[in-house]
Amino acid sequence: MIYPYLLIIFLSIVSIFSSCRNEIHGGQCVAFARKSFGSSQSQMPGLCKFSKDCGAYNAYDHWDLGYGRGKLPSSNSLLVLSKQKDLPFGHIARVNSVSLDSYGNYHLMVDESNWYHDERVSCNVDYIYDPKNNTLQRSGSKARVSKGFIYSKLSEHPSNSTVYDDSILRNEDFHYKPLPANVSLSTTQKTRKPHLFASLSKGTQKMSTSISKHWNRAKIWSENQWIQTKSSMRKVHESGAKKAHEGSDWAEVKKTELKSWGQIKWK
Repeated sequence: MIYPYLLIIFLSIVSIFSSCRNEIHGGQCVAFARKSFGSSQSQMPGLCKFSKDCGAYNAYDHWDLGYGRGKLPSSNSLLVLSKQKDLPFGHIARVNSVSLDSYGNYHLMVDESNWYHDERVSCNVDYIYDPKNNTLQRSGSKARVSKGFIYSKLSEHPSNSTVYDDSILRNEDFHYKPLPANVSLSTTQKTRKPHLFASLSKGTQKMSTSISKHWNRAKIWSENQWIQTKSSMRKVHESGAKKAHEGSDWAEVKKTELKSWGQIKWK
């Protein structure tokens, strides 16, 4: 009978040391993100030294987990939202998992803190990353400009699930190629084509072509069905009109016959 108690104790310990628990105190988003990756001040220094507002958006340029940064999302990475009108300090959060849909958008499960300015933790929040517009949209909120993603040792390589091309991150041995400390991502991008995500992969193009073909077939089928239905309705209408006309002629003939018969009978 001791086993049920051991199970309860084990589950309690797991819940205590679980990576994320909703509504607990997590502090500012920067503090929560730093704690999620080991609280190293050397890799994740304080952000007040880089700007007067100490904004979370500074993390993208000044934090380094040893595995580079880029525009494509990856599991076990940090997402960073840019400074913008309704988000004056930006935002930073931990990405737990990433999946790619058929439209080329990335669906992220994210742990974060202080989104509602209450220093409370929110676990497994849905985000959608649109690589064509470089925006992140939190569930229940509008799309906002993304600054980028900071990768860790546990991050999966984006090429494992990516549709879009980003040669900064691609490497044949599936390891990241960290940017040199004295080179920023924006500087590197100046030497590249302006649209990193302009072209879809062959697989996505085939999928798009297939969907287009099915749509055209359905459209043609619908038009044909409508033409056939319309033709059938016209035939029914013409047939009914013809019968009505024939019935009218028959009634006139009968009326004439009866009139003639009556005249003959009463002579």
